[in-house]
Amino acid sequence: MQFGTCQDEVQLYLDAQYISACEAAWCLFSFNMHQECPAVMCLKVHLQGEDLISWNEDQAQDVQAVVDQAAAQDTTLTAYFKANAKYLEANELLYQDFPSKFVWQAKTREWTLRKKGTAIGRMYYASLSSGEHFYLRTLLTNIKDAVSFEDLRSFGEGPQRRVCDTFWEACILHGLLEDDNEWRQCLQEAGDMASGHQLQNLFVIILRNCGPSDPLALWMQFRDKICDDLQYALHNGNIRPNPTQDHIYDYGLYLIDCILQSSNKSLRDWPTLPYPVEDWAAAIGNSLIAEQHQYDVTEQSALAEERIPLLNKGQHAAFDDIIRAVDEKSGKTSFLHGPGGTGKTYVYNTLCHYLRGQGKIVVCVASSGIAALLLIGGRTAHSCFKIPLKIHEDSMCAISKNSDLAELLCITDLIIWDEAPMQHRHIHESVNRTFKDIRNNELPFGGISVVFGGDFKQILPVIVKGSRAQIVGASLQRSYLWHSIHVLQLTQNMRLNTTSEVERAFAQWQLDVGHGQFTNETDDITLPNHFQCPENTTKSLINTIYPGIHANAPLPQDHYFADRTILCSRNDDVHDLNKTILNSFPGEEKVFRSADSLPNNEGNGNQGALMYPLEYLNTYLLLWPSSLQTHTEAGLPSHGPAQY
Repeated sequence: MQFGTCQDEVQLYLDAQYISACEAAWCLFSFNMHQECPAVMCLKVHLQGEDLISWNEDQAQDVQAVVDQAAAQDTTLTAYFKANAKYLEANELLYQDFPSKFVWQAKTREWTLRKKGTAIGRMYYASLSSGEHFYLRTLLTNIKDAVSFEDLRSFGEGPQRRVCDTFWEACILHGLLEDDNEWRQCLQEAGDMASGHQLQNLFVIILRNCGPSDPLALWMQFRDKICDDLQYALHNGNIRPNPTQDHIYDYGLYLIDCILQSSNKSLRDWPTLPYPVEDWAAAIGNSLIAEQHQYDVTEQSALAEERIPLLNKGQHAAFDDIIRAVDEKSGKTSFLHGPGGTGKTYVYNTLCHYLRGQGKIVVCVASSGIAALLLIGGRTAHSCFKIPLKIHEDSMCAISKNSDLAELLCITDLIIWDEAPMQHRHIHESVNRTFKDIRNNELPFGGISVVFGGDFKQILPVIVKGSRAQIVGASLQRSYLWHSIHVLQLTQNMRLNTTSEVERAFAQWQLDVGHGQFTNETDDITLPNHFQCPENTTKSLINTIYPGIHANAPLPQDHYFADRTILCSRNDDVHDLNKTILNSFPGEEKVFRSADSLPNNEGNGNQGALMYPLEYLNTYLLLWPSSLQTHTEAGLPSHGPAQY
């Protein structure tokens, strides 16, 4: 058997099947080899005039003739409507129960009364995201004796009968959909702390995945919060100098529709929601470029003037070198190298303020979301540059040359890429190839000035079950790009008080460890003498950090505990160490219990009392570490001596 090629598993099973003499005789007499009881019949669910049509493309058939022929034939659904009008017995059955009393005649395309046996009906599944298909299926599972699509959309009897425009509206009138209190509460809570852009994405998630029964009511109630920052965006971006409230709402709908289109959806899939009236795409042009131009030039220049004088000598040299490369459009690639605390992020954001104050475009990315949050306008490199998750040496980013992102990259002045050493070199190489193709430029990264940043003494690329050689081989320093990268060094640790000799010595010791010193062949690090305890025991550690603590010692001052702590990597160690230390502290131990309650627990709210007794609530105290519950009269801080 050949691996790596497509295999016909059914044929392989048949070829390998052994047929005994008994089975051969059974087949010769044409007896059934197996039987399914009861039979399961699949029932079609389709909108009016939207049945699935299939034909053999090998045969010369006119497409219109195929469509006309299919339109003249009934499906299981349309034949169900006709059977309801023809048979009284059918009026008591739902669509999915129809095969239990009726038989589908494939030749005549109709339902006839069943004379014997039974069958099970199963409608094809329709997800919430399928729109009207989902609501049609919901009605079919609840409404009997419908004789047409229009009859299925109707509500009421006699003069009060109403034919709805959509199946969704009919579901609402029949009470077949849940209310939107959950989504209303979700938007209400998010609206108190989230930005308008975040609320737009949340609204799209609710539309796409949660199936709200009345999305129009949600939009009308929360559109002010969803569009709270759009007036500034329209005015500052020169899209609409003096927008009215209707313009703001219309622009909000346009942005929501853009988010939906990224997942092949549209606001038109929710007929009750209004659709944007203005041609915002023409007014905005490239939305990515418009977003970059929304920065206030005057404000950015003022921030740059405040920050530049605070740069130290090494930071200033790196800043000047990068600005020179941007001004000369040399396409120079730099690497800002420095240990943690040397102010790399401060340099990045100063560059952003300075260049954006000149109206230039700076794209900030990082290897992780946490690092991206520290950059002004930062995003992860994967989301910004459409980097594939499965990367190899020939990968390309999913950016087409006529896309808005490609247009943005063609006019970008600087790219800042933080924590670059954490990523596989194939990622940077794929971005390099993509930028060259988009900008039609053979310089590194298509001639865009790029600033990488990070520290190779920190986390290297993660290779699953990889050896040391494989991890080092995936590093950026092993890429062909490294030969064209200019390294800028930062050495002064801005987090330390440089007037203290002890702190300078500690910072130097950290750098020496990063360069492989004080480390033996088994990767054990030798600590300085003043870091070591007299004995390698927990008691010695406690006595070193908390000297003089015992039952007969005078009561220490509060700052004694505020200046000391022991860090642990495991929760079990935290609990054990806290218990040991607390038993050593002077004073009487006390336990302070909290007063637990829930909103509306007293029955004063609109939703009535929530019947949760305090005994039940107190059981959740077990979820908190003991260091947060137990304190001493010695003034122990709430986090306890041992922290997580």
